[in-house]
Amino acid sequence: MTRRVVLVCGPPAAGKTTLVRESASPEDTVVDLDVIAQELGSPGAHEHPPEVLERARRVRSAREALVTRMHTGTAWVVRTAADPQQRDRLAEALGATDVVVVATPAEDARRRAAEAGRPAFTGDVIDRWWRRYRPSSSRLERELAPSQPPEGYPIMPDEPAETEQTDTTVAEATTETKQVTGGSAEDAGDSTEDNGGAPQEGQPAEPFDAKRAQDKIHKANQEAASLRRRLKELEPLAAKAKELEDAQKSDAERLQGKLAEREQEIAKVRARAVKSEVRSLAEEFADKTDPEAHLDLGAYIGEDGDIDTEQIKADLAALLERKPHLGKPKPEAERRRPAPDRTQASGANQPRTKDPAAEFAGFVQTRLLKGR
Repeated sequence: MTRRVVLVCGPPAAGKTTLVRESASPEDTVVDLDVIAQELGSPGAHEHPPEVLERARRVRSAREALVTRMHTGTAWVVRTAADPQQRDRLAEALGATDVVVVATPAEDARRRAAEAGRPAFTGDVIDRWWRRYRPSSSRLERELAPSQPPEGYPIMPDEPAETEQTDTTVAEATTETKQVTGGSAEDAGDSTEDNGGAPQEGQPAEPFDAKRAQDKIHKANQEAASLRRRLKELEPLAAKAKELEDAQKSDAERLQGKLAEREQEIAKVRARAVKSEVRSLAEEFADKTDPEAHLDLGAYIGEDGDIDTEQIKADLAALLERKPHLGKPKPEAERRRPAPDRTQASGANQPRTKDPAAEFAGFVQTRLLKGR
């Protein structure tokens, strides 16, 4: 069997999960954060409790590490990854043979999100994805219309019963061996270099070709009987390997526990950093902690761990526009004091100073009257 790793990217509600579900075979490996969260008990399909989301991210890192160690089989890894450099790094770390971007227009994605009852902030996340999205120059990447199936998938075997049994047996044996090793996102880059199934530098990745895939499946069916015999021969070696794995299991569990503790610490530090950033930017709010109840703080942390302060500013402004009562009260305009009226209050009871002209006129009039 050949090795294929398909990295599927796109904005929320683009149809990534649906595309993978309709294209992947039952024996394929699928790494999807929403699916993992539901496996861990999340009550929602796209909105998960913080503690479940953190566990799901750790499980995703471990499963992606297993994908890098695959030598045969097909894996589908679902990410958003709007930035082309991020997609290139993910593809290199996973040893991807193909990168598919589900380029659902923002308007259609927002409509789908609303119809599916996704959180209100999903529309903002979709718009932010499209603002960041740029096509990559990588030869592995191609942009896919929402209704266009990925070329060469799904692949149906010539002999379904025999192939399914053989492939499932190999997949189960491979998975059982690899689960003991664990792994994290940091392990992905190192293990990719040693992966014999990944495309080497200067060697073109095998493109999706339906006819070629059918030929390879047919050849695999012919080798199925030989493969089963070989598996029986390897059973004693597998038992010995199992003993060694059990001996190393305690160390692996201890390391996995330490990794989980560190990731929890990192998650708490990031959450505090986002809260601090939101409060520092909430200058126009009466209570700077109010926005925390109305915004999805986790959405401001990118997959690279950076905080999107520009988006926080935009969302705070939009929140204040929707809920103006959360803002600071505007100060009342200072009233102008009227000029004092000297004829009122205590001044009205004081004797008034006589006008000299009026006093002189009275004097003259008195003298004239006496002279008559």
